[in-house]
Amino acid sequence: DAWAGTPVVFLGRVEKTEQRTFPYGAGDTYIAEQEARVVVEEAFKGVKAGERLALEQPGHNCAPKFKEGDRVLFCLHPTKAENVWEAYGCHRTRSLAEAADDLLFLRALPWAAARTRLSGEVLVTGTSSVSKHLAGIRVLIRSEEKLVETVTNGQGVYELYDLPAGDYRVEIQTPKGYRVWLPSVTGRRPRYDKSTEAVFALAAGQGVSASFYLQEDNAVEGRVVGPDRQPLRGVCVYAIPAGDRAGRNFRWFSCTKDGGIFRIDDIPAGSYRLMVNRESEVTGRAPYGRLYYPGVVELEKAEIIHVGVGEHRENLEFRIPKYERVVTVAGRVQFVDGQPAARVDIQLPGETHYSVTAADGSFRLPVVAGAGGPIKAMACLGNVASQELFLSAEKDETGIVLTLPVKACPVR
Repeated sequence: DAWAGTPVVFLGRVEKTEQRTFPYGAGDTYIAEQEARVVVEEAFKGVKAGERLALEQPGHNCAPKFKEGDRVLFCLHPTKAENVWEAYGCHRTRSLAEAADDLLFLRALPWAAARTRLSGEVLVTGTSSVSKHLAGIRVLIRSEEKLVETVTNGQGVYELYDLPAGDYRVEIQTPKGYRVWLPSVTGRRPRYDKSTEAVFALAAGQGVSASFYLQEDNAVEGRVVGPDRQPLRGVCVYAIPAGDRAGRNFRWFSCTKDGGIFRIDDIPAGSYRLMVNRESEVTGRAPYGRLYYPGVVELEKAEIIHVGVGEHRENLEFRIPKYERVVTVAGRVQFVDGQPAARVDIQLPGETHYSVTAADGSFRLPVVAGAGGPIKAMACLGNVASQELFLSAEKDETGIVLTLPVKACPVR
């Protein structure tokens, strides 16, 4: 469809680019438009080899931008300006490294456009913007009548022509150490499900692309326990790349469930330190500072966890060595007429995070002993506050009543 509806298609090289940046809206938000000059290396439609074309790329994020020297499969449409073209976003313009499937089709024209075609790619995605295409992967294509097999070529692409029209399911023989993250189907009649198979209907004379995106099947699993080795629920464990001494990469984490169990899936192969209490804020719910596996304060003493492709590091025990003493603060929040205030934020002394009241307006919260200060309730999207009471937090304090000066939050 993209081929039929695009006036200019070619493989080309970017000779020159020029960026124009200007502010948009408030703050430091900018829009970057781009002008580019490209030369045609291999022509497929609407141009000849050796021609040079001017591109004007709009500033929105969907519009592709280019670098000088890039080799790109261009699918271009005219702009309002004479002899100026645009590569639409979310279309078929793509770098040479990502265009292997399309180039197979284009280089087989004109007969390729008149035949039924099934194709796709098998590639590994991760944190890098560069994908790794996998060669020699076995591909199984099933219909009600038969099973057809093929393999991906050196560029990670497979293709079949002249399959009968009908319903199909495609799956791959996943290589060891990887798992299917997403099967992606494009075409005139795609279908989707949540399995690792691509499911679709293939119409006579049409084409469908069924690609498979893989991820490394890596995991880090263990449990978090307290000083008495009792499992702790609700503790978030972060995997920090071992080279990141500042500990700012919080992309891979898991919070413990029953039994104190955590499991960090889809973590790229590499070396990591595990960390809890990333903000290093000692609170009633986390009465300890920032700690590193297996339960040390100093980053230099943290044990480094090495994860290989397809490896599951299991049975790790992260032990919190000691707690600060904790007392209990309890009471209720009510509106001015005495009605309970449910799901109202409670601001505790020394904590930046809010807690929330129950359906009957009650609360029962842990506070670090000695961390005295003001406590108040905040309601109505933070626009209404109760009176402020002072807590010594030297011992348990119950029977606290916080009153909001309204009968209910205003309805806008």
